[in-house]
Amino acid sequence: MKKLEQSQLLEIFIFAIAMILSVIGIMSVYTAGSYVASIVIQDPFYYVKRQAMFLALGLVICVATMTIKYRFFTNVTLLKRFAGGIMIILIGLLFFGTPVNGAKGWLNLGLFNFQPLEIAKLILIWMTAFYFAEGRYLPELPIPEQASKGIKFWCQHHQEVTLGLVYSGILLTVLLQPDTGGFAIMLGTLILIWLSSGIFPWKKALKWLGIGFAALISFVVLLANTIGTSDYRVLRILVFLNPFNSSADASRQIRNSFYALARGGITGVGLGNSVQKTGYLAEFHTDFILSIIGEELGIFGVIFVTVLLFILVYLIFKRSLTVKRVFDKFVLLGIAILFMIQISLNIAGVTSMAPLTGVTLPFISYGGSSLIASFISIGIVLKISMYDRKNNRESIKYDETN
Repeated sequence: MKKLEQSQLLEIFIFAIAMILSVIGIMSVYTAGSYVASIVIQDPFYYVKRQAMFLALGLVICVATMTIKYRFFTNVTLLKRFAGGIMIILIGLLFFGTPVNGAKGWLNLGLFNFQPLEIAKLILIWMTAFYFAEGRYLPELPIPEQASKGIKFWCQHHQEVTLGLVYSGILLTVLLQPDTGGFAIMLGTLILIWLSSGIFPWKKALKWLGIGFAALISFVVLLANTIGTSDYRVLRILVFLNPFNSSADASRQIRNSFYALARGGITGVGLGNSVQKTGYLAEFHTDFILSIIGEELGIFGVIFVTVLLFILVYLIFKRSLTVKRVFDKFVLLGIAILFMIQISLNIAGVTSMAPLTGVTLPFISYGGSSLIASFISIGIVLKISMYDRKNNRESIKYDETN
């Protein structure tokens, strides 16, 4: 019974931390965005009202996700339809998407723009979890007589080939939007899930990761020498390598982020007293909201928010170790990794420990897509945890009566 009680406690903590972070997010969105909103839109509460609406919608969808029957998540037919549907949507966005910050990855839903990429991340986790739970154990297709090597390979590895094609299709369309941050998050999540699966020897995996990283750096240097430094992706990497020696326009954003964090010091200048939010720092309420938190609440505020975020990741990861089914383990593991990478990329971006990628801070940054997708993820975590706890309880009762 102790494990059952512990899992229930984990569920309460996971939801409570998500709510605390969301409340901090609403407060931060208000204090970061009220100045510009009052001047540009003549409504200082514009951003905070919309963020509260996104939170309410996210909570409704979270609760709805928790009420879905568990077999919905293990239905391979639904999985194929969702995967096919999201690929069609992502391809369509390349032609008909609403451009936001140069990326055609958004759907205009009237009240707000939604980014289907957030759902694509969860579908990739869903597909990968199904493969490790069932797909890799499915029988090979019958091999026709006198079949070519290609046909034989397909028959023997059709599950892996199908998975690889979906991976490639989704990643390629995201890269073409172009959304470098989304591409990095999805690729990183998939790599870490596969490394965590245990099917690759760690030494060999780390060796190939090192080779891949070296190849990426070489490619960036070659690209910079070939097309110059006008491409914004090359500029972001050059700014990351030396933010104070790059052109003023290219490095202004990261330098203003440094100024905000430095001005905040240990305890901050007080809520609402940020200077950088008054027009110096762009994306002050989305990608760089942590810089405004650092300016107004100091390093203590940044540490508090960061610790809460990583506690949430830890709790989801911990629950993934205790659920019984392989599918459940990989879904929870994937969501924990997804949050971890997104949090790490945002923090690394605003502190110039990584190139800027336009990644938002989960639960904190302004935006409907990110907040709603985060609560869908929390709903999936809680649903799987509750289902596992219920089955464990029934199993214990069965053992006691026999």
